[in-house]
Amino acid sequence: MKRLICCILIFIELFLLTGCKSNDVRKLEKSIEGIGTVSVEKEEKIINARSAFELLSKKDKAQVDNITGLVAAEAQLRICKVEQAIDQIGDLAELTYLDKDPVSEAQNIYASLNADEQKLVCNSDILDEAIAAIDSLAFDELENNVNIALMKGIIDGSFSGNQVTYTLDRANRNYIIEMVMNAEASSAYFLYPAIAENFIKSIESNCEKICKDFYESGTKAYDVDCTFIMDDCYGGEIFTIVNGEAQ
Repeated sequence: MKRLICCILIFIELFLLTGCKSNDVRKLEKSIEGIGTVSVEKEEKIINARSAFELLSKKDKAQVDNITGLVAAEAQLRICKVEQAIDQIGDLAELTYLDKDPVSEAQNIYASLNADEQKLVCNSDILDEAIAAIDSLAFDELENNVNIALMKGIIDGSFSGNQVTYTLDRANRNYIIEMVMNAEASSAYFLYPAIAENFIKSIESNCEKICKDFYESGTKAYDVDCTFIMDDCYGGEIFTIVNGEAQ
């Protein structure tokens, strides 16, 4: 008899624990169970389940037994979307600089994951290779850019008679334009500094504009700084300009 009473009490307790759940809670739990194996195609189901959960009262939220399943599904969905974005990059051997946007998009989505989620992205090595490939292609594009060629022509023409060299420092992402004044101009700079002062200021002002134009039209698109250095013929630096700003 006592055993029967205990069984009845346990049954009543279990009934109260489950029976007091609202229809919305039970419906949500079924929705979460129905997600199954997570894929990008399940995104709508996962979003709808989250929306339904947020609409519940605080009491009802506490009664959703499988909410951890929804949280796990959301995390897996984020991983799936990154993997899909990486797959859409295509064959790395056929990448061109025009493919930089899908690579950048995949990189941004990957960066939005936390460290644990990033470790679970199965094709992250492909993303790393794609980023490196695009970066290398960016430098190739920079060296062959039409605007760069035009600006170099303007610089060479503007400072005719002076030695001008162009160096692309890939490691430090810096396009360096170095102009060395000819001996005659340098002598005037040292022997008649008062006379040369305004002349040098004028050159510096022009170089600031040239450097800024050079940066805006060419190197900025590739996330590469433009540095303009002016030296005298004895190796002394007169001024340095970075991206149009005097240093």
